[in-house]
Amino acid sequence: MMNPNPGIRERGLSSLQDLRKKTAVRILGLALLYYVAGKFSFAVFYQAKIVTLTAFLPEGFALAAVLVYGPRIIPGIFLGQLLLALDAGLHPLPALGISLVNSAEAGLAFLLARELRLDIRLRSVRDILLLVGMILFILQPFSSLLGNGILYLTQETDNAFFRSNLVYWWFGNTMGQLLLTPLLLFLRTDYRRIRIPILLLIVAAFTLLNYLLQVTIGMHSLALLMLVTLPLLIQLGTVNLTYALSGGVALALSSLVMVHYHLGIFVREEDLSCNLLNLNFFILSVLLLVLIIGTLFREKEEALAELKMAHFDPLTGLLNRNHLETQLQQSLELLEREQSLSALCYIDLDHFKAINDSYGHAVGDLVLRETAYRIRRHLRPDDVLLRLGGDEFLLILNHIRRREEMEEILNRILNVIARPVRAEGHLCSVTASIGVVLIPQGELHLDSLLRQADMTMYRAKRKGKNCYLITEALPVGQGEYP
Repeated sequence: MMNPNPGIRERGLSSLQDLRKKTAVRILGLALLYYVAGKFSFAVFYQAKIVTLTAFLPEGFALAAVLVYGPRIIPGIFLGQLLLALDAGLHPLPALGISLVNSAEAGLAFLLARELRLDIRLRSVRDILLLVGMILFILQPFSSLLGNGILYLTQETDNAFFRSNLVYWWFGNTMGQLLLTPLLLFLRTDYRRIRIPILLLIVAAFTLLNYLLQVTIGMHSLALLMLVTLPLLIQLGTVNLTYALSGGVALALSSLVMVHYHLGIFVREEDLSCNLLNLNFFILSVLLLVLIIGTLFREKEEALAELKMAHFDPLTGLLNRNHLETQLQQSLELLEREQSLSALCYIDLDHFKAINDSYGHAVGDLVLRETAYRIRRHLRPDDVLLRLGGDEFLLILNHIRRREEMEEILNRILNVIARPVRAEGHLCSVTASIGVVLIPQGELHLDSLLRQADMTMYRAKRKGKNCYLITEALPVGQGEYP
């Protein structure tokens, strides 16, 4: 049977080939990046064979890559680690074993992230703690135990240092992942918002600040170093967490390089391992605090934005219908406390549909926004304006001492609404019909009051539009206005 759609099959094959090419390029790119980062780590940071107490940077790239691209990227980790192990002087068999262990660790990370539903955008504190917990308590204990077991069995390292190598491997790989993985994931998520010159400026600024504090000034106190740098990073994290993490990574890497050249706070002790542990705990504290506090702040901002979306009209910035009952209840309290009048005004724009039909919704939105702005400018501090939707608004007038005072406000609103609005080159004119119901003292019946105001507004429309009508609220169930 002939294929009825050969073009579809050809396009499918072409897409599959493109995907394979991209995957191959990513695998080779990751292998090269892993190898170069490993050479840098071994050249600059303290190591024993292929075990390093300080940050093993390839692990950060590997974890980020497998979380983003999935298991198909794992061959890049295997190749990069194999080249690195052979170049470090390991025999082929242990080099192969170490490469398999690191590849298995990456596969385990992918499975854990999928099963635990880790959001790799790291949008919540839960995701941050989940990632950190995976690294500290699962991935690196797994990698350290198996990797050092291979080195022990093949006698590639002095067996007397097996226990210390377990800790070094765990700590070094953990630091590499905590340094780079969150930053890389944030960069991937926020790349559209990131400005490279600003990012580079922040990295340079924190590197220079760290050098000035530790070398030029000769600061001796680790607590003082944190007191100076941590608030800056946290404050930056409330603005942009990716920038803050970049500054934190710059602070950490510059400290590691200074230790290599025997400079700074972390070379004060005679015991190098003690110095490096202090440095690791400093880096860990700074990164975790910046991550958690920055994420908490972002969660708070997002919650406030959602709350605003729930209670405010996004077009005009006015309160929406969800606030109506609360505002009317406050008006009732004022009535009872001050013996003044309050009124519910239902405002509907006349001829607005014609503007939408003639010029489009974009022009209509500009007219609505300008109308809301004009009304607000002519209200008193205690008056409340809400948008119901479309071209309908609700206005609650409080502290009315005399009927003439209310009529003066309503006339002013009619006049400002009737003034033409220029929107995208079009001169648009609308008027308003307003139905006003005086809010009675006693129990509030919102639906009844709103319905009566709506009917009064339609009576104003029938009267000729561009006017208002005022009525007393009817008791619930008494009937409707004619």
